[in-house]
Amino acid sequence: MNESIHEESAASEAQDRVAELFEQQTAISEVLRAIASSPHDLQPIFDAILDSATRLCRADSGALRLSEEGGLRRVAARVGTTFWLVSHYPQCS
Repeated sequence: MNESIHEESAASEAQDRVAELFEQQTAISEVLRAIASSPHDLQPIFDAILDSATRLCRADSGALRLSEEGGLRRVAARVGTTFWLVSHYPQCS
């Protein structure tokens, strides 16, 4: 009986890992597609990177910043509904 439970758990973990790898591969493909379609316009590339990162991290919000001589410059940002609600209506948290 314990072997059966262990085998089911191992199979579930393997399925979860395959799903995670598929998500990562999809994110990489989306960023590469953005690079290929906008080689001279960086904004769609930054947006694709941030969209992929927030999705992979299952985040509500995120920001992408470039390090430059004068400091950090925000090049893309996403604010999710939950983040917006909590920041504007703390009673929703």
